[in-house]
Amino acid sequence: MSHEAPQACTACRRLKRRCSRNLPICSLCRRLGKDCEYPSHTSQGSSSDGWTYGLFQGPDHPFPPQFFLDQDLHSPLHTTQLSWSSKPELKFHALKHLDVDTPTFYNEYASKVHIWLPMLTGKRLLDDGIESSEKTDACHFVLLLCMKLCIEKPNDVPSKSTSYIAAKSLCAAAEQAEYLSLRLVQSLVLLTFYEICHGIQPAAFMTISKSARMGSLIDTPTWTASEEARRTWWAMFVLDRYMLMDINGLPFSVPDPATEELLPVNDIDWDTGKAVASESLYTSSISNNTVLGPFASYAKRQIS
Repeated sequence: MSHEAPQACTACRRLKRRCSRNLPICSLCRRLGKDCEYPSHTSQGSSSDGWTYGLFQGPDHPFPPQFFLDQDLHSPLHTTQLSWSSKPELKFHALKHLDVDTPTFYNEYASKVHIWLPMLTGKRLLDDGIESSEKTDACHFVLLLCMKLCIEKPNDVPSKSTSYIAAKSLCAAAEQAEYLSLRLVQSLVLLTFYEICHGIQPAAFMTISKSARMGSLIDTPTWTASEEARRTWWAMFVLDRYMLMDINGLPFSVPDPATEELLPVNDIDWDTGKAVASESLYTSSISNNTVLGPFASYAKRQIS
């Protein structure tokens, strides 16, 4: 039988002292003549170090592990039916870092990031907003935090930014809890964008790999969602190729596009919400009625 407690006692935690964890009383409390109390397992969710406990309870509709044993059984299901969640824990912790003016925030993101990486639909962002319904994907608020991260000016050490640490932690918590949604993938893409821009390696290399693996499980039901997922995939592709442009010996995280792959629609049509046909990547000729946007043109040039 163990004679050590699994956690430091309350007094040592409060004083930030190393605890011997002896039972029934630690050495510091014995020396000071204090009552020694150890936190119970049932209080984990309310402890200051256990703020992510609620996140690890998992989504409302967990992704079925049988998918990897019998793909045909589950491939017709959309991810919105599988493992997105409206649980409030992600929203609660993300909003603590999201004291923003919504219109100004979106406009600044559009001018600084969206113009270079146009994967998000403004209409959907505005519909979901900051104050959303219970049906909103909880990872939406993690995405908002990652958007804020990409437009704010970091301190002298970008990897120590409060927003970066919070965004990274929430993405990791959502992943650990087996959340799976397009919003979480997009959050990881924006994290990669931030890490590449500030030279945070090998974190960027690892983050783009996670987003690509997670993105391969995504299937979406509407044109807007399908186009947004496609643009997210192309954003991953572009960042992956850019990051490894002058590096030999490391594998790409995002595979080359399939022969039937479609390019992103024109950026102007996308931003205005106009539903138009996508141009095939490997078409022999571009239609006279089709105008490739800057994002599609740049993505096409990255094909090896």
